[in-house]
Amino acid sequence: MSRSMSRSEREAMEEFAIREWCQQETAYENQFHMNIELIHLKMCEVWTHSPNTVGETWDDFSNTPPWNPTIQDVKGMLPWCVGGKLLEVLGMGHPLIDFITFPLQPQHIEYVKHLIDSFQGEDVEDDDNSDNDLGEETDYDELVWPEFEPALQTEDMEKDKKKKESCMDAVNLLDTIMSSGECMKEADYLHMCNLLKELYH
Repeated sequence: MSRSMSRSEREAMEEFAIREWCQQETAYENQFHMNIELIHLKMCEVWTHSPNTVGETWDDFSNTPPWNPTIQDVKGMLPWCVGGKLLEVLGMGHPLIDFITFPLQPQHIEYVKHLIDSFQGEDVEDDDNSDNDLGEETDYDELVWPEFEPALQTEDMEKDKKKKESCMDAVNLLDTIMSSGECMKEADYLHMCNLLKELYH
C-alpha cells in the first residue's frame, strides 16, 4: 500500500525538479545557455544598465541602483519559457519572494551565481567519478576508443549539430509567436511540425 508523501518529501522533489530545469539549455541569440545562466545574465543586465538613460550604468552590487529594478524587469528580458520559472528558482533560496514586482536585491544575484557554481562543481565531480569507472580488471580490448572511429564520430557530431539547430529554430519561432500575441499561422504550424520531426528522428 503506497503512502502519501510528506510535505518535506514533496518540497524536496519539487526542488530537485527545479534544479534539474536550471541545468537544461535554452536557445537564446543563436546560442544554447543553461537556464540558470540566462537568469543570471539578465539579472546583471537589469542591475547594471539603466532602462531610462542610455549609457547610464551601475557597477555597485552592494547598493541598489537609482532605477530600482524588480523581478518583473528580469522576467521581461528572458525568453518566456525561462521567465515563467523565475519565481520558482528564486523561491528555493528566498521563500518570501511570492510576487513578481518584488525588488531585485544583491542577494538574489548572489544566490543565482551560487547555483551556477554548484552545478559546475557537480560536473567536475561526475568527471572524477567517470575516470574511476575503469577498474584493474577492465578488458581494454573490448573498449571502443572514439579516436579510432573518426568517420562515425564526425557523423554523430553532424547529427547533433543539426538537431540543435532545429531545436533553436523551434524555440525562436515559439518566442516570436508568444511575444506577438497572435495565433499561430498555418505556415508557422507546418514549419514547427517539420522541425519537431527532425528532432524525433
